[in-house]
Amino acid sequence: MKKWNKEALLRTSVLAGFVAASAAAAPALAQEAEEEGATQQRETIQVTGSRIQRQDFTAASPITTVGIETIQLSQTLTLESLLNELPQVIPGNNQSSNNAGGFGFATLDLRGLGTNRNLLLVNGIRLPPSSTTGTVSLDNIPTGLIERIEVVTGGASTVYGSDAISGVANFILRDDYEGAEVSYTYAFAEDGPASARHGVDFLLGGNFDNGRGNLAMYGSYYARDGVFQSAFDYSRTSAAIYGIVSGGAVVGSFIEDDPASFIARRDAEIAAGNSVIQLFSGGSATPPWGSVNNNATNPFQGLAAVLPGQFAAADLDCNPATPGQPYNSGNLAFDDNGNLVPYFGASGTACAIPAGTSRRYNFAPDNYIVIPAERYNFAVFGSYELGNGVEMTASVMYSEITNTVELAATPATGLTVSASNSFIPADLAAALATRPNPTADFVMNYRFNSVGTRVSDFTNRSLMAQVGFEGDFNANWSWQAAAIYSKVDAINDSRNSINRTALAQGLSGCPAVGALPGCVELNIFGPNTLDADMVSFLRTDTRSLDFSERNHFMFFVNGDLMQLPAGPVGVAAGVEYREDSAGRVVDDAQRNGDIFGFNAVQSLGGSVRIAELYAEAAVPLVANQPFIEYLGLELGYRVSDYSTAGTVDTFKIGGEWAPVDWFRFRTMFNRATRAPSAFELFQNGDQGFPAYTDPCNDTPARTAATAAFCIAQGVPAAAITGFNQNNTQVQAFAFGQPDLGPETADTFTIGFTSSPPIPFGTLNLAVDYYDIEIVDVISTRGAGTIIGSCFASGDLTSSDCQRIQRRTDNGQIDFVNTGRQNSGFLQTKGVDVQVDFQMDLPLFGMDGTLGVNNLYNHLEEWNSNGTDLRGITYGQIGSAYPEYTNTLTLTYALPSVATQLRWVHTPSLSDGWFGIGNAFIDDTPAVNYIDLSVRWDVTDALSLTVGAQNLTDEIATQTAGGVIGGQGNTDPQVYRALGRMWSLSVRSRF
Repeated sequence: MKKWNKEALLRTSVLAGFVAASAAAAPALAQEAEEEGATQQRETIQVTGSRIQRQDFTAASPITTVGIETIQLSQTLTLESLLNELPQVIPGNNQSSNNAGGFGFATLDLRGLGTNRNLLLVNGIRLPPSSTTGTVSLDNIPTGLIERIEVVTGGASTVYGSDAISGVANFILRDDYEGAEVSYTYAFAEDGPASARHGVDFLLGGNFDNGRGNLAMYGSYYARDGVFQSAFDYSRTSAAIYGIVSGGAVVGSFIEDDPASFIARRDAEIAAGNSVIQLFSGGSATPPWGSVNNNATNPFQGLAAVLPGQFAAADLDCNPATPGQPYNSGNLAFDDNGNLVPYFGASGTACAIPAGTSRRYNFAPDNYIVIPAERYNFAVFGSYELGNGVEMTASVMYSEITNTVELAATPATGLTVSASNSFIPADLAAALATRPNPTADFVMNYRFNSVGTRVSDFTNRSLMAQVGFEGDFNANWSWQAAAIYSKVDAINDSRNSINRTALAQGLSGCPAVGALPGCVELNIFGPNTLDADMVSFLRTDTRSLDFSERNHFMFFVNGDLMQLPAGPVGVAAGVEYREDSAGRVVDDAQRNGDIFGFNAVQSLGGSVRIAELYAEAAVPLVANQPFIEYLGLELGYRVSDYSTAGTVDTFKIGGEWAPVDWFRFRTMFNRATRAPSAFELFQNGDQGFPAYTDPCNDTPARTAATAAFCIAQGVPAAAITGFNQNNTQVQAFAFGQPDLGPETADTFTIGFTSSPPIPFGTLNLAVDYYDIEIVDVISTRGAGTIIGSCFASGDLTSSDCQRIQRRTDNGQIDFVNTGRQNSGFLQTKGVDVQVDFQMDLPLFGMDGTLGVNNLYNHLEEWNSNGTDLRGITYGQIGSAYPEYTNTLTLTYALPSVATQLRWVHTPSLSDGWFGIGNAFIDDTPAVNYIDLSVRWDVTDALSLTVGAQNLTDEIATQTAGGVIGGQGNTDPQVYRALGRMWSLSVRSRF
């Protein structure tokens, strides 16, 4: 039986076999083995990216390894916090993903190509998807069980199948353990709310039946307190963006969240001969005190005379120092006391900032900057030697994770209100009476704070069970077989939504026929005007369930096919079969579109069957010759048969040349694929309202042939002259495309590794160029595309024309059924540089080891459909593409003390929201984060670790992208939400 102990793990973690250039993220501690046999490794090992057993860690594909020592010294409680610091990773969902879209769980995004284009493995087995999009949750991986993480750059579909386009992350677990271990970690922020984190892990294992069997059990609990945006100066007010105009052009900009500060800055710009305009308004135009729209065809009139106390001398620029102005017509609002006032909104004034006398609403305090989370992980691993060289393994892993997001209360716009509503206050009634048609309905906007903030609990439950067998045919050939079952349920419970039908009925005074039970007339005229009955009538909670289920069978053999003069030809070949079913179930309110502010979504479901054959070979051509220490090829081929996409071929071809034993060139070409996800295949008519232009509009560009086609399609002949679309948006129902093909990627890497002899210590270097090009990217085929294609074809029977339905009474387009297609393009290129140095450095007569590890990425190009986004950020999930990134790790280890210092650098980025290359939006500033941790082995059985994250207490920076699309006015991909944090870990072994 294999026996795990501390020394063995340390030696097999980070840097073992770097000569193969599977460079590490940090060096392991150099410690002596307690017994001679403790560090013995298998004669052959398997490196991520290949199933061929090898004599060392050599690999033709670049591999970055993060070992257990780095994980423990970093006091890692959530995997994304560690992995997002690797230069190959563009941060995905993390602790600040409150209102950033995406998923309700943590994700990994290699090279920024999408969370569903990298493959996550546990012990070489693919994890089940956590949503219908195919994305896998990092939260399902038991952090405390990880022995090491191996990240492979480039395609790996030949070895692992679909989805391995940008790379593979393989989480190798401690699944064979003897002893007991308990650890506890507590972390907290120094400034502001503590955002306390607690992590408890236990691991218990032992051998039985005279060492033939081993059973290990693991459990963990993690909890994180949430922090609201109101806790910090940079995030407590949803800021505005202003432009500086000089000579008729915008030449600069600034972000402002304080009216007094804005006024001082504006006055300074005016004194310099410039002017200030509004580029983006802060907060929301839909306040909880309500606003009333002015109708240009039935406007308010003479308000200054009718209501002089509120409108004769109004503060129209939100600047108390300027004289008030009369306000006779325009949009209206209520103040904090329920009095009718002008809706202050003059462009380029302090009114764009939701503070002071502005009528805009500051939604920031209702939003999390750090979301609360709770996680449970349980796992059982067993192995038993059956005899004749056959070993049986079995495992069960279960995880349950809940992440909670909280948004400001539902904003409702365009509400039609009857002028006879009994709750209309006297001042609003007087204003309504000034209109040419005083009894006409009017339109309001209102945020339902009385109903409560919108809270969603995302609970992800994952079960993965596996039974496997492995053995040897003879001294050269071995085999492995496994059956894996997995099931994931992702539940979204949302509270405090607004029932669309109830809102319409309550505003109309409740209809005499067909009113919902409990219908009451609604009072939305001022703050806090909804009573308990009104709130109860409006409030509705919703639930949706994403589910996936997988049956996975695999069998492969590996060994030496033949002996060549340069060495044995290593071969691996196998078969795999998977049955994947996935779907989504929504409640009636969501299915019927009865949640205000949300379109209707539909349940969906479907299944895919995949049968695959694959083979790979490592062929040594020349060895032990002058200038050719080793020359070899690596080849692979996989054929996959999908019940949906048909037959797909992938392959790889690579090579290595070592002119001397300490220097090696390597290269690899992969053809990789990503099969369509369940959502892309089976989406079932989700409602949307995209913009469109009807070719039937009576414009000079419309030809007689087009007019005739319009009549044939359903526009009444009597209406064709002067025909124009009634709305700028069209109802669209989005469907999956069952005949979608796979995305195809060509990935290429070339580089070298070197471990040159030096006078002291060891030096390892790896430099790799990568080029990943993806074609046939699955993209949405929208309403505008379908309408244009239909008219271009001139064929009413074409598939696109069949997707368009016009009304029979007036010829307006009633709806369009949209779909998906293989049409997009993505490409990224760059260079990875990995350097590691270790040397003995005694201190005070004690043996010591110094380690220096540096990971650097230079991005040459990140291209999406012809647009290069290198050096650009949009402030949202997966949308920051730095020109370079760097992570430096320093370690120093004494016999009982280990220290780790990590420096993470991200350079400045250009903001892409106002156009790539714009000269007036400031670049996001570069940032440096330093983390320090020290571990003291009090005894052989007890260790204490103290850490400081963000040691220099860097505060998140406000950015334009963060204001528009980020979280709390900042870019959560670049900046940490919290300042300095402290952590303490206690680990005890028995």
